[in-house]
Amino acid sequence: MLGVLWLPMGLFLDNVIFLILGFTYLAIGLANKDKWKEPQPIKFSQQKLMAGLLLVTILGVLFTLILGWRR
Repeated sequence: MLGVLWLPMGLFLDNVIFLILGFTYLAIGLANKDKWKEPQPIKFSQQKLMAGLLLVTILGVLFTLILGWRR
């Protein structure tokens, strides 16, 4: 999933780090496709944890973009 998101970000933002990481994650994911499982139901405690991690990630990306545009 990260590879699918970071690869276009690297292309559109002209950022080599996102491009390399996106390509790497995409290749690792496709190489391990045989290990993918059917999704399992998510417990409420896991949903809260995922929401918190998503919030931290979004804030980190926004912070990085703001610092990058200031230069």
